[in-house]
Amino acid sequence: AIVFGPLLGTAYSFAGCLLGSAITYAIGYFVGKDFVHRLAGRKWKRIEQGLGKSGIMAIAAVRLLPIAPFTIVNIVSGAFKVPLWDYFSGSLLGLAPGIIVMNLFAHQVARALRHPGMGSYALLAAAIVVTIVGIVWLRRKLGPQEIQPETVSPVHPGKAI
Repeated sequence: AIVFGPLLGTAYSFAGCLLGSAITYAIGYFVGKDFVHRLAGRKWKRIEQGLGKSGIMAIAAVRLLPIAPFTIVNIVSGAFKVPLWDYFSGSLLGLAPGIIVMNLFAHQVARALRHPGMGSYALLAAAIVVTIVGIVWLRRKLGPQEIQPETVSPVHPGKAI
């Protein structure tokens, strides 16, 4: 955003993130679960729980919350053979808020430095407040939720209700 402006900077950020995630997804896909388990270490279980819920929103949630480093999430997604559509759609949704906010924030910082004044500083302060409010809201909305124990159906043993 500082070099290319907010629109091109955001487009380049998306392209770079998605290209990087595609390459590391492919690595995970080809090396398999055993290797990835050793690579991810103790974060394996948290990632596994996040990715265990298949679908676009599960991938987006894993991207929005700091469960594990970006590259580890990509490799584990490949090793789990998460469907490509779910993976890339969820990644796009999960990465979008951070990419957009960071690029707009960087642009506003550059603008405030190049053209100092009350208007620039007010916009920068607004960007900081919006970022903090957004992070708090996302953490509350998508943060770890208590897992309810499954109750076994008395009519159909072995099936959860």
